[in-house]
Amino acid sequence: MTPDLASILQAASEFASYPGAVNDASAKEFVDRYPLPVLFGVLQMEVDEPKLEETIVACLERIFRTRYGSSLLLQYVVFIHAGLQANSETIRCLACKSVRYQNFADLFICLAISSYKAI
Repeated sequence: MTPDLASILQAASEFASYPGAVNDASAKEFVDRYPLPVLFGVLQMEVDEPKLEETIVACLERIFRTRYGSSLLLQYVVFIHAGLQANSETIRCLACKSVRYQNFADLFICLAISSYKAI
């Protein structure tokens, strides 16, 4: 595992397991340090690291449960679309849950546009 990946995994693990609810400020601070494209990129890596996917997904779920995190989802609809098509059940579940964290109508429209562009 590369040092950068190790630090991302460690930070994601700490964030995901932090006791209590996560507020907008802590979610923003984490995303400022580890931007969502970096976290999504880690999920796309083929690395033999136990618990990597589970840890990153748990971290992303906590981010998306905040008002701040859910406000970011429309900017990353391409990643959600890819997640819905992923081989991993854990990643597909995250993509499905992200719909629940955002205004369904807005996200559905963006997903439809994303699907249309992919054709």
